[in-house]
Amino acid sequence: MRKRRPARQRLNRHDFCPIFSQAMSTTEILEELPRLKFADRWAILQRLSELETKEEIDPSPEMAAAIEAGLRSAKNEPCYTVEEARDKAKQWARRSS
Repeated sequence: MRKRRPARQRLNRHDFCPIFSQAMSTTEILEELPRLKFADRWAILQRLSELETKEEIDPSPEMAAAIEAGLRSAKNEPCYTVEEARDKAKQWARRSS
């Protein structure tokens, strides 16, 4: 009678890479961030931003009023390019000195 082979153990990424073997703590993640390439840190930042914007924001009445005032101002007040804003800031600085 032929001997049966033991069942093969299926390997996954956790068997090859210790970083996947257990969840990282917040401290461990923060310690690893400086070692990452810029592109990787940027990807993490974008993902965090996506997660934050998915949460609903329930503004207080004061915050809602400030948002409305800002939107009205953006509609009714003139808009400036960056260069125009810099020129205006220089003019205001000259007037106040």
